Amino acid sequence: MARAIGVDIGKRFVKVVELSGSARSFRVQRIAIREIPQSAPHHEEDGSTDLTDDLVIEESGELTHLDDQAETELTRAERVSECVSGIFREFKLPKEDVCASFPAHTSVNREIQVPFFEDDQIRKVVRFEAENHLHSHSIDDVVVNWIKTGETKDGSRLTIFASPKQELAERLAELRRARVDPAAIDLDATALYTALEATSVIEQNPNCIFVDVGASSTTLIMLVDGKPRVMRSFRLGVGNLEEQIGDELGVPAQQGGNEMRRLGDDEDLLVPASELATPAGETDKSLTQLKTD
Repeated sequence: MARAIGVDIGKRFVKVVELSGSARSFRVQRIAIREIPQSAPHHEEDGSTDLTDDLVIEESGELTHLDDQAETELTRAERVSECVSGIFREFKLPKEDVCASFPAHTSVNREIQVPFFEDDQIRKVVRFEAENHLHSHSIDDVVVNWIKTGETKDGSRLTIFASPKQELAERLAELRRARVDPAAIDLDATALYTALEATSVIEQNPNCIFVDVGASSTTLIMLVDGKPRVMRSFRLGVGNLEEQIGDELGVPAQQGGNEMRRLGDDEDLLVPASELATPAGETDKSLTQLKTD
């Protein structure tokens, strides 16, 4: 019996994972990854009524073959919904305990301090404290979430995430069109941290920086002693580069991606750091000079 279903909707793919067991001892039962169709036509139904699979009857009374009707393109939201619905139908997945992801790069994040240590106390004041740091959004137009990144003698350090309600509503609409009503929404950045913790990756690497490069965004998580100290997600991914280079060259995004990987005499634009020139030695500048720079 499935304990929970996770759904992640990316720029190009929909990922669904099925978990069973308990929170302390869970098992990944199945994973489905499906590409979102780039285009999908559907037949216009205004002014007609379905008669058979191949024929429709027009208001005038004339019979028209389905292939003769004008075709219109499905919107991205409709294509996403069909993709999600197809996965749930194919694997006969339950829809009761579903957690969906929301892209962190669409959210505003800030580092703030609050004069409290307990989570219950922080939860009561975090929305009020966040309002003073959100200059581009009204507090009434966002949903505020937070993670604790440390403590000082005066209170707690927090990273807050302010997610636009409009974009959250659009994500929920995509899922509800597929007849999936998620019980919870989680930022993809915090979900990544949870996954790393659950798979003992953080236990083996308590002090490091994790980098996740996607099609439309990149997420950075800096860990200190196994706890998140800094978390950033910004709109730059491999898909963005392909599109931007394609626009500059006046070619499709896929061809732009091919050009991105070729420079001059077939040199690769994307290379491992180990292949770069040896970095210069440590600077002899003072701390004051570095701050000035």
